[in-house]
Order: sequence, then C-alpha cells, then structure tokens
Amino acid sequence: MKQEHRFVAELFGYLKPFVATDHPVFISLDGEAAKKGVRSGLFDDADVPDLWFTIVGCANPTLIEAKIIGGNRRMQLGRTQLHRWRTGGGSAHAPHGWVAANEELNQFLYWSHDNFLPKMDASQSTTRYSSIGIPNDAIVFPSIPELALHVLKCHCGIDRHSQNAG
Repeated sequence: MKQEHRFVAELFGYLKPFVATDHPVFISLDGEAAKKGVRSGLFDDADVPDLWFTIVGCANPTLIEAKIIGGNRRMQLGRTQLHRWRTGGGSAHAPHGWVAANEELNQFLYWSHDNFLPKMDASQSTTRYSSIGIPNDAIVFPSIPELALHVLKCHCGIDRHSQNAG
C-alpha cells in the first residue's frame, strides 16, 4: 500500500496546479473517511476512487482509481470495488479512468474505465480481493509527468468538448 500512496501523491503533485481548489478534492480516502462522508451526505456511497478533483475550466469532477501492478501485469481489486464499479454495479462514484504503476515506480499506465469494464464484468471472484489483469490497450508512460499530462488532456478535453458542443 505504501507504493500506491507514494504514486498517488507524486501524480497529484503534477496535477495540482490544474486543479480547481474551489471544488471538492479527495485523495486516497481510507474506508472510514469515506463512510463518514456517506453519513454526512458528502458521498452517495463509500466506494470512492483514489483521486477526485475538478480540472480548472471543467464543469465536472474527474475520478481516477490508482493501483500498483505486479510483474504479472495484474492488480488487486477489493470485492466492493469490483462489484460496485462493474456494469450495473450501481456505484455513484465509479472511476472515469485508472492509473497504475509498477512496483519500482518507473513505468506508468492509464486506461479508461469503459475499456476496463469487460475484465471487471468477467471476474467471478468472491474473495475479499480479486487479481485482475490490466487491459491490453492500457497506455504506457515512462514518467509520472507524462501520465499527468495525459490525464489532463484526456479528461478536460472530453469535458470542454462536451461543453462547447451544446
């Protein structure tokens, strides 16, 4: 877990200058903090992705889940994440995208939640954690700054395009 927190902190460091601080920002909430957020009406459910922020100039928040992947290019998903974030899972806060890093923190990946749904839907695991492989179309980056730039381009670009289309 330490590597995941370090990865999220480093990634957010590059995203921070572009985050609208007048909107909610949540980073790596633990389970108790998320449950408290539900009780106080802040969240609709306690399955909250690791990064929740709004990019400056965008209308909607970006929700990103972060994972550390092993040498087998697989990652661990908690049972509630898997069941709530899959197709028809009913989560109010499913991620828009996923970021991952290898254990050495020298290779970084991004994929959309929509592209990951088939793998999540196919998982039949009933254990506390499920090992799931990353999507074949995951985009690989050699550095965190390049990953951060992709997140900004991907998520704000979609949001701005939809705003200008209407």
